Amino acid sequence: MDSVSARDFLVLPINGGPSGKLAPAQPSAEPPPPPPLGQHYDNRSEEFREVLGDRDHAAARLASMHATMEIVDVGFFEYNTDGELLYGNEAFYKLSGHPKVGAIGYTWLDCVYEEDKEDLMQRWIALSHGKPSTFEMRWKGPPDALSAPETSAPEDDADAQWVLAACLPIMGRDGETLRVSGCLTDIAAQKRSESDALKRAEALERAQISERRFTRLADNANVGIFIANLERKIVYCNSEWFAITGHPVVDFADVSWAGYLLAEDMVTVDKNWNQMIDTKQPAKYQLRWHKPWLDAQGARGTPHTWTMCSVYPEPNKDGSIISAAGFLTDISHLIWAESAQKQRTDEAVEAKRQQENFIDMTCHEIRNPLGAVMHCADLIESTASEIAELRRGESGDVEVSLFSPAAAAAPRKINAATVAEL
Repeated sequence: MDSVSARDFLVLPINGGPSGKLAPAQPSAEPPPPPPLGQHYDNRSEEFREVLGDRDHAAARLASMHATMEIVDVGFFEYNTDGELLYGNEAFYKLSGHPKVGAIGYTWLDCVYEEDKEDLMQRWIALSHGKPSTFEMRWKGPPDALSAPETSAPEDDADAQWVLAACLPIMGRDGETLRVSGCLTDIAAQKRSESDALKRAEALERAQISERRFTRLADNANVGIFIANLERKIVYCNSEWFAITGHPVVDFADVSWAGYLLAEDMVTVDKNWNQMIDTKQPAKYQLRWHKPWLDAQGARGTPHTWTMCSVYPEPNKDGSIISAAGFLTDISHLIWAESAQKQRTDEAVEAKRQQENFIDMTCHEIRNPLGAVMHCADLIESTASEIAELRRGESGDVEVSLFSPAAAAAPRKINAATVAEL
């Protein structure tokens, strides 16, 4: 035991307990002898050649990747922690508008709009702390836009160069962010589609609001409003149209107005409707409906409801007529007033005619007052002449012809005393 060293014994556990006893160790195998010196250098050269091969292979793969990155439409980039561009492919320059030359001192902040800088700076801070991020952003666009750092975003947001940016921080061994790399995907077309869809939705909303406003206006109008297709089928009418025509209130598809119109007025409708289609000009004509018209007191005024129909063609973009819109105005009260006025006028004319017949029967002079006035004037003039002759004559009887206002009297004798009385 004296010739056995301590390293030839191992402490082995006994029954799994914490204590143990010394046991002789198995003799270890002898290490292999070192290779010859020349063979050692050959092995190192082989390893070096493998490393060089791996490096060349990696460089070739990197070059192939760069070549591929130059021809794809996805922009690849790499920034340092100061925001200066270290690498960018052709698509990146095209999307961002970053100049390829003379860009010393430029950072990504110079390539974005002023109103976007605050939000993008918050994302950059998160990237610098090692947090990957994917977000949408806008670039100014062409390189000449970089000369105006205060350039505002276009009025239409879809006109900006929108991209989807996927950014990944490159970390060092100590956990510090060294660079930020990522890729850009052009989503301008998608943004334009979204903008167009939003505009269409807004236009549809405005159209619906306008339609509701028109419907409220039409429902409260005191004239009938209708829209008809080329087959004269009503596609819309307001409540006043039903009230004027006497048609029961039904769905537009069930409206059949021809039976409520006088048959002889259908000829007027056919003539004016065809003329409107041919000339593409508005038409205006009167129509009579079977519904009787009642005055304000509820008394029956006219046997039919008279209306003034004004129809306007609605052309398509190519100028062809696709429908017609019109107004139906109740003019029954005007027709009634015109009829009443005509009746009173006829009564006045008849009364005047009867009065003239009575005057003709009574007296010719009364019927013609001017003739009677002139006749009296002649009588007065002749009487005055006779009186003047009597005053110049000698005393005695003078034969003078005098005429009464009613009729010519026979000649009579007058003397000076009679003349004096006159």
